[in-house]
Amino acid sequence: MKLFKLTVIISFSLLFLTGCWDRAELSEVSIVTGVAIDKGKTKKYRLTIETTEAREMNYQTATGMAPSFVYSLEGDAVGEIAHKFNISNASRLVYSHMRLLAISQEVAETGTMDFMDFFDRNREMRDDFSIVIVRGQDAGSLLEVTNMYKKSPSLKIFTQLNTIQKEWGGAPDIKLNDFVRLYNAQGQSPVLAAARLIGDPKKAEMLRT
Repeated sequence: MKLFKLTVIISFSLLFLTGCWDRAELSEVSIVTGVAIDKGKTKKYRLTIETTEAREMNYQTATGMAPSFVYSLEGDAVGEIAHKFNISNASRLVYSHMRLLAISQEVAETGTMDFMDFFDRNREMRDDFSIVIVRGQDAGSLLEVTNMYKKSPSLKIFTQLNTIQKEWGGAPDIKLNDFVRLYNAQGQSPVLAAARLIGDPKKAEMLRT
């Protein structure tokens, strides 16, 4: 009986002694806020991601470094490319805070479900990010637009689209689950917001969605 009580006590004690087994330090990860998909020059797709430096997003911990970084990589499958970004990024990529998926019009016209399936099945990604079609230039250029109000282009566009939708319904509120459901529904088609850059994309002086 004493042995049984001792076992129960130890078992309950272990519940309170468990640590943060999946904890990751901010210096060890890169938070992905935006993803852009274009046609590749040598491969099928070119994937561009924007990662943010969490410490630089907070004025109390900022050290003066760039608040966000943009990387591009080509491959024949989006899922394959997404897992190879450690070629240029030493930190582990975290997609759970992704806020924008930008797709070039050229890619959208050839079909999107072959790579949308990757986003839909990814356990780490949430389904509350905005999806836009980029007209007139590469979708990746949308992630390079600087703005004085938001340090991250992806967060700026995400906030802008949500504000437009809430204020006067100027942008369709289509998230990932809505897109997949409507795409596979008979007699229905998803409608996405469109974005394009005005002026020189390299200067990224102005954005209109």
